[in-house]
Amino acid sequence: MIGKRLAEIASKVVEDKEYSLTPDEISELIRVPQENISDLIDLMKEANRINNKYKGKKVHICSI
Repeated sequence: MIGKRLAEIASKVVEDKEYSLTPDEISELIRVPQENISDLIDLMKEANRINNKYKGKKVHICSI
């Protein structure tokens, strides 16, 4: 259930770069149970999908 909701929230962000999460959505993300590994993996998967959409898969490292 949580995985489906995370996917819905992530889809809103991926589809619209200017989308701002609502306070309720933020609360849902903060309250993902840490005891349930499956939910944490879903959260990381969706965060990665958003990151890849806007930042790409490359890592830029500065050695200064």
